[in-house]
Amino acid sequence: MINPNYTVDYFKEGDEVFYIPRHAIDEYGRWLANDCPDWWTHTSFEKGFVKFKNDRFVFVNYFLNGELQETAKATDPRDLVLWNHK
Repeated sequence: MINPNYTVDYFKEGDEVFYIPRHAIDEYGRWLANDCPDWWTHTSFEKGFVKFKNDRFVFVNYFLNGELQETAKATDPRDLVLWNHK
């Protein structure tokens, strides 16, 4: 769940995450309510893995066109969802 109080301390290297921009919160809720269909079809969301973090940002390697990108993007932790699909 998205939490506006998340800090970088909530995430660790290797965590699987979704970036959910604030304008897509409602879409995220509908997606969850529908049993999380294929996330690739939801272009508002970006899936990736935490590479590292500093005191302000979580740096995430995101997928682009089905391939994990080598360059990590700085991401506000309040816009991340820790994905536990197990």
